[in-house]
This record gives sequence, structure tokens and C-alpha cells, in this order.
Amino acid sequence: HLRPIDQVSFERAMLCSELDGDTYIRTALSGKSRREFERQGRRLAQLGKLETVFLQAGDNIDYWIDTLLRLESSGWKGRAGTALALKENERSYFTEVARAAFEREQLLMEMLLLEGKPIAVRCTFLADSCAYGMKIAFDEDYAKYSPGVQLEFEVLRRTLKNRTIKWMDSCAEPEHPLFNRIWMERRVVRHVNISTGRLSSRVFVGCMALMRRLYRLYRRIRRK
Repeated sequence: HLRPIDQVSFERAMLCSELDGDTYIRTALSGKSRREFERQGRRLAQLGKLETVFLQAGDNIDYWIDTLLRLESSGWKGRAGTALALKENERSYFTEVARAAFEREQLLMEMLLLEGKPIAVRCTFLADSCAYGMKIAFDEDYAKYSPGVQLEFEVLRRTLKNRTIKWMDSCAEPEHPLFNRIWMERRVVRHVNISTGRLSSRVFVGCMALMRRLYRLYRRIRRK
């Protein structure tokens, strides 16, 4: 008997280029967008000393993790109830994974500081010569200066300078407003669900497309 098969594929932003960081940014963004981000960066720097720091061996990894989770929970994800810090099991799981990755030198983290205060943090996991963006969070009190984008530019420059990383998957949603704008490459991702042949499995797989549509609707409503 034919078994129901549910397939869905999509493209998401990835970084894979031989260009240097500044050339990449000029190529990816229009002149107008680039000048606007540069203007925001200058205005942010006028508020105080602006510095980007990178996680180093021997650093207090718990401080970095807690800062990331705190910034995420203080923003829209916290208000929507989807921030990792709001559920103890999710917080514990992420903390355990990040600590293990740090010990194995498979964790990259970057932090944007304003007068020593963290206003944006990013987390990336490494697997051999590949990288997977896990999470980025920023202080929404500085949203008009786009601190997340300012930090992302530094990450982009660092990644393209580090030739040991062949490519970085954003792991973002297909229509992510930030990564789709500043990362030019795309990675095709395909999910396939195949029924086991049992009635319950056939019904479940047959309803997968409807379930995805309902889930996307639910997320849009929850964000609003």
C-alpha cells in the first residue's frame, strides 16, 4: 500500500563567501541601507564607549549564558512567552549544551558593550568547519540604533576572516528580516515525514500540512 508522505522544503540565509567582511556588506546592502546602519552605529557610539568582545578560553561561560538569556527574556520573546529563560527545562538544557560546547571549543559568542554594559549577544555552535547560528539577543532600549545588526556586522567580518569556517547556517526562519537582508547565500532545507502504514500514522502525516499552517497562524497571533 502507498504510504502518505509529507514533504516541505524552504531556503534560509547562510554565509558562504570568499569576500572579506566589508566588501560583503557593501555587496549585500544597498547604499541607502548601509549608510543608515552606519549612521545608527555612529549615533550609538556617541552614547559612550562601544566595544565588541569575543568569548575566550578561561572566560566565565555562565556570565555569557546568563547575559544572553536575560537580554532575550527582556525583549519581545519574553513578552510572547517564548524566551528560553522562562521555562526551567529549556534554560537548563541550553545551559548544559552551551557549557559542553565551550569545554570542547565548539562555541562562539560575541558581545556588544556600551560603556561596559552588554546590549547585544550572539551565540554560535561549531561542528568541524561548519557553524550554526543559535541565538542573538539585544537590549530593546537601544532598538533604534540596531545593536543586533551592529554586532552581526562584526560577526560577519570575523567569520569571513576566519577561513577555517567554510560556511555558517543562520538556522533562522525562511523570511527572517535580519539575516535575509545581510546574508546573500541560501541553504535549502527539506523535511520529509513518511507514514509507518498504521492508520493513526497515516492520518497524522496526512494532516501535517494543515498543522503547519495552523502553527504559523498561531505564532503570528501570539507575536501580535
